[in-house]
Amino acid sequence: MPATIAVMKMHRTGEKARFRIFSATLDNSYPTGGYSLTPADFKLDVNIDLIQPMFAGGFVLSFDDATQKLMAYQQTDPADTGGADTPLVEVANATDLSSVLARGICYGN
Repeated sequence: MPATIAVMKMHRTGEKARFRIFSATLDNSYPTGGYSLTPADFKLDVNIDLIQPMFAGGFVLSFDDATQKLMAYQQTDPADTGGADTPLVEVANATDLSSVLARGICYGN
């Protein structure tokens, strides 16, 4: 099951530019590479220019503009790397994120 997007507020910022405040309910099987999103998910007609998701339930969400996917990242245990700082890693394939509810802003037209 894909991420479920609920548009909570819709605003225009110009002739064609729009932004949406949304919530995203994630599912019980995260797909490697992230959740595919379309303009229609956000009640947009043409394209998604930018998504700014918020931190959600211990995970950091990011929008990959090139693939139009919402990706989930998490911190690894520093003890696993000898106490070194490490970058966030993508959540493993099939991870259950069904308890994660994220909010964010989507810009597009």
